[in-house]
Amino acid sequence: MITLTVGEFKAQFSDLVTKIKAGEKIAISYGRAKKIVAYLVAPNDELSDRKLGQLKQKGKIGKLKKIDSNIEFGI
Repeated sequence: MITLTVGEFKAQFSDLVTKIKAGEKIAISYGRAKKIVAYLVAPNDELSDRKLGQLKQKGKIGKLKKIDSNIEFGI
């Protein structure tokens, strides 16, 4: 894993995107303490179904449906 400050990340952005696409994990640090504020990783191709845990008897999580943006409201 590579750790960079925000300024270093901005200066090397294009090269870092190539490394991320190749599977490298990038940590971005910020401030005087150089606290890590973000991780950049390549997206997973496979998304797993989420588990509800304590609420599993209370509802379901399904696939998102596209909402028609042309709906008019009669107000």
